[in-house]
Amino acid sequence: MQERKGQNKNVYKGTLRYVLMILMPLTLLVAATSKDIINILYTEEYISASGPLSILMVGFLFLTVFSIFASVVCAEGKPKYTMALSLLLVAISLILNRILIPIYGLSGAAYATLISCLIGMLILYAYTKNALAVLWTLFQYQKLSLLQSQYTYSLQQ
Repeated sequence: MQERKGQNKNVYKGTLRYVLMILMPLTLLVAATSKDIINILYTEEYISASGPLSILMVGFLFLTVFSIFASVVCAEGKPKYTMALSLLLVAISLILNRILIPIYGLSGAAYATLISCLIGMLILYAYTKNALAVLWTLFQYQKLSLLQSQYTYSLQQ
C-alpha cells in the first residue's frame, strides 16, 4: 500500500510538471496575443473582449491545476472534500460576479473566475501537501515559467 502511494506521488508530480510545461506557454501566448486572436477569429467590433480573454486564460491555467489537485484528492478516496470545495467556489464566484460585473463589466466576470480558480487551486494545493503528504513543488516551476514567458515575449518581437 505504501509503495503504491509513492508511485502515485510520482505520477501526480509528473502530470503536474508536464501539464504546466505545455499549458503555461500556451496560456502566456494567448494572453499576450489576445487582440490578434480576436481580430483573426472575429471582427474589430469584438476587440474589447481581448482584455477579458487574457484574464480568463490565466484563470483557466489555475482551473487546470485545480483539476489535477482535485483528481489527486478523489483518487485518495476523498471526493466529498472536492465536491464541497467546488460548491464553495461556485458561491464565491457568484458573490464576486455580483460585486465585480457592475463595476468592471466583462473584465469583472473574468476577474471573478480568475480569483475563484486561484482560491480553489491554493486550497487544494495546501490540502494535498498537508493532509495527503503529496509534496508539490509549485515554486520549482518559477524558473520554467520565467523561461517560458521570455520565450513568449521573444515570439511577439
